Amino acid sequence: LLCGNCHVHCQQESQKKMNQIETLCRPPGSKPRYINNEKLYKLRSSALALLNWKHKIPKDHLEIHYKRIEEYLIETEGGDLKGGSNGDNGDRILPAQLQEIINIDYKVENPDFIPGPVLVVGSIIDDEEKIGSFIRSWRKHFLDTVHPLYLPDGWSVDHQVTSNNP
Repeated sequence: LLCGNCHVHCQQESQKKMNQIETLCRPPGSKPRYINNEKLYKLRSSALALLNWKHKIPKDHLEIHYKRIEEYLIETEGGDLKGGSNGDNGDRILPAQLQEIINIDYKVENPDFIPGPVLVVGSIIDDEEKIGSFIRSWRKHFLDTVHPLYLPDGWSVDHQVTSNNP
């Protein structure tokens, strides 16, 4: 059993070790769990620019932002520009519409992402020696992190690792 502080410390150090192992197992060039939907990211950037810095943006850039927002609103709301169709672009797009666009989640889950635990298990599953080495490394990590004063008789980093396979 660990006290509260020791438990938190052990969890933090274990998470670091898990991240290191995952990094070693992850193939080079693999993409993260979440990737940006570039269209939504640009849309959100345009909405932020119009809402916060409209007065500082050159007119030709303003038109690009307004066009991007209007195309999205027409696509998603069936052409309903809530501010009406009279006047300049600023009158047709309401601040509330811009705020809704700013709140859009532009990150999407990468369908090719393989979770870390799956990578790690896949890298050792068919090799008894790798499994034993993996287990012993976690035992050593436990000793190095927690520095336990008392362990059960016979407990050892190098204690035999047995498999459930026949």
